[in-house]
Amino acid sequence: MKNRELGKYSDDCWNVGYLLDKEFSMKREPFTQPCEDDDALKDWQAGRGFETRWDLGVK
Repeated sequence: MKNRELGKYSDDCWNVGYLLDKEFSMKREPFTQPCEDDDALKDWQAGRGFETRWDLGVK
C-alpha cells in the first residue's frame, strides 16, 4: 500500500468485500480484515451463502 501523505509504502494486505444491491444501487454489508485473518473472511462469505465456482482441475 502507498501512503502519499507520508511518502511511505507498507506491505499490509487487506481483504475487502461488500454485497452489490443492484435494485437499490447500494453497496451493503461491508467487510474489511487483514489478510492474515482467513477465518473472518470465510465466516463472512459463509454467512452470506457464498460458494466457490472455481474448477481448478485438481482430481
